[in-house]
Amino acid sequence: MTVRYKLAAAAIVVVLATLGVLRTLLPSSWSEAVTASAIAVALSLGALVYLPAGFTRASRSTAARLAGLGPLGATLAVTLLASIVALATSTTGHPGLAWALLIVALAVFVIGVLLTSATGNVVDDAQTRQRKDDRYGQWTRSLASAAHAIGDAALKARCDKIAEALRYAPSTRSEDASNEASLVSAAVAALQASADQGDISEIAARIDHLQRVLAEHAATVTALRSQA
Repeated sequence: MTVRYKLAAAAIVVVLATLGVLRTLLPSSWSEAVTASAIAVALSLGALVYLPAGFTRASRSTAARLAGLGPLGATLAVTLLASIVALATSTTGHPGLAWALLIVALAVFVIGVLLTSATGNVVDDAQTRQRKDDRYGQWTRSLASAAHAIGDAALKARCDKIAEALRYAPSTRSEDASNEASLVSAAVAALQASADQGDISEIAARIDHLQRVLAEHAATVTALRSQA
């Protein structure tokens, strides 16, 4: 049995236990308002057990889970409070007020759950958009491997210098300058292949080409940042 099913079972037990206690404490003759209010109180308590964990498991990121706990907690607290007040008013001969409070409780619950879900989706989407690009790390590792294979000291130094610059370059999002980044990836792969073959003139040409496409990539990223 998964955690969600266990929580659902616990919530059902809470609902049934609450109804049993209320049935014992309240007068034996229940009006429609009392019955509806008692059910609302029981369901609110059951929701307190199940919904927070259910919501956090449905969110993709930790940030979304944390962002949703506050609104969801407030929603459940207000719903429970309104249900309890409705129960109290229904047992004291004010069924109209009890029904009004139950409508408010239902509206608060539905709106709160929808807003909580929307909050989680917004945070999840923001986390996805802000996920950093790992291509710099891949390029750095590939260049380090190429530099290790290059026998010429001057070309090795140039390759190491490019790798060092990439290692400390500012992070970008994966969708930024994607076309230019693909050209850089191709240039790095070509340089690595030439380094393995050991042709000095070809390696020098590959390094020159890599520096050009890296400059184009950096210029595009800078332009995108200036527009943000």
